[in-house]
Amino acid sequence: MDILSKKYNPGVNELTIDLKRVEHEMGYTENNITDDFRNILNKLYHDALKYIHPCVVFSIYPPGTASASRGEVSLNKIDFKTGKIISGQLKKMDSVAIFALTIGSEFDKWSKGFFETGDPLAAYIADLIGSEFAESLADWLEERIAETAEKNNLGHSNRYSPGYCGWSVSEQHKLFSLLENDCGIKLTETALMQPIKSVSGIIGLGKDIIKKEYQCNICDIEFCYKRQIDQNKKVKNET
Repeated sequence: MDILSKKYNPGVNELTIDLKRVEHEMGYTENNITDDFRNILNKLYHDALKYIHPCVVFSIYPPGTASASRGEVSLNKIDFKTGKIISGQLKKMDSVAIFALTIGSEFDKWSKGFFETGDPLAAYIADLIGSEFAESLADWLEERIAETAEKNNLGHSNRYSPGYCGWSVSEQHKLFSLLENDCGIKLTETALMQPIKSVSGIIGLGKDIIKKEYQCNICDIEFCYKRQIDQNKKVKNET
């Protein structure tokens, strides 16, 4: 199995987001959100669809090119200090999928425009909507990688990104060196991605690796998207 690289440009209609998560991020529940705010949110959501242009790329490396030990992951002879949480989840992998994706630069320009016109509330809501679409695109990509892995009789892990679970975002430069980046994503000197609503990361592959639930109880990153989803589920169950 050689390195397999693919690029996709899915339509925005292939992505789905839950606006209730945006409401929750704003501090609202289903019982106390006002009609005025919901109307603003719905309008911004529909306007955003015109500015979202998804692009995803990934490369799957052949068996024997990836391994994980205590606190470190090796990908194609490049070592990453991912921390114990990620390396522990990937210890049974022997190959890897590396990916990057974005919802595009036009969304950045549109959402930032609200600050320029003096509407910080709209800018904030638009930013939350963009995060939801970026995460939905990551889910979409994970499904494509899972399908490819299954065709090669491989299992797959969850996806993990630099900046989470103890993995320094500074190592993003090394990650991008292993990836054919055809989506126009650029890294700043501090390894932040532009366009802003972009995601990169790895998914472990192997005959013995399985996808497990994210272990939010052993991670202290409060801003983590998966932690927020977990909290939203708990709030929904309690209500």
